[in-house]
Amino acid sequence: MYKCFLPRTAILTKRYQQVSRSILHTHFFYSSQWFTKSLKTARKVQFLIKLFWFK
Repeated sequence: MYKCFLPRTAILTKRYQQVSRSILHTHFFYSSQWFTKSLKTARKVQFLIKLFWFK
């Protein structure tokens, strides 16, 4: 019983590692996209502030 229980847990842990890794990858991908988007919007806002400030 213990011998057949071991490989199953190994498979499960491997599957869990794969899933968590993919979740991390997607999370980092989306957060980096959001970060670049927020940077672009911040630059736009800065540009608009400069425009209105010097008018």
